[in-house]
Amino acid sequence: MPHKLLFQIAHVTSEDEGGRARDLLQQGPGARGWASARFCVYPQEVIIKFQERSHLTRLQILAHQHLIPERIEIHIGDVGPEEDVTLHHASFTLLGHVKLSDNTHSDFRARELKSVSLESTGLFLKLVLYKNHINKLNLYNQVGVVGVNVLGNEIEDNNNSVSPDGEGGVVPGGRGGGRSTHLPRPRVFYVRGWSSGGNHS
Repeated sequence: MPHKLLFQIAHVTSEDEGGRARDLLQQGPGARGWASARFCVYPQEVIIKFQERSHLTRLQILAHQHLIPERIEIHIGDVGPEEDVTLHHASFTLLGHVKLSDNTHSDFRARELKSVSLESTGLFLKLVLYKNHINKLNLYNQVGVVGVNVLGNEIEDNNNSVSPDGEGGVVPGGRGGGRSTHLPRPRVFYVRGWSSGGNHS
C-alpha cells in the first residue's frame, strides 16, 4: 500500500532567510515552506533524497500563494549498483512538467496544489522551477513551494529496475540517459491549509 515517503533535502540552488529548504520538512497548517533567494537566477532546483530506494506513485506539490513559478519540471534520480549513494553519483531522468496558475483569480489568498500520478523508482527527486509569474506581491521575483508530499513504497532489494508498468509508460530509475515520459494530467486543488497525510490524492 503506497504511503508517505520520508525524505531529506539534498540540494537547493538558493533559499531565502524567510523560507529555508529545511522548512519543507515541517508540514502542517502553519508551514511556510521554501522560497528562492531574492532576484535569483532561473531555473532553481530543489532535490530531495529518500531514506531508501523507492517506487513512487504520486507527487503532491503545494505552491506558494504569490511566489509562483510558471512551471515545474519533475526528474527522478538514482545511482548505479556499484556507486556510492551520493548526489554526485546520481543520474536524473526527466519525467515531465506541470504548469501553475498565476493565482489572480483568488487574489493570491489560496494555494495551488498539484497532484501527479507517477510510476518511477529512484533515490532522488528533483524539482526544477522556472521563472515566476509577475504580480504585485512578488517584489523580488522569487518562487516558492510550501509543501511536498511523495507517496510510494520502499524497495527492499538493491537494484535499479522498475515495476510494475504504469499508465504513461515505465521510466527507468535514473539510468535512462534522459528519456522522458508523458505525465498523466495532474489533479489541481486550491487550498488555504496543507495536510501532510496525502488526503488530496
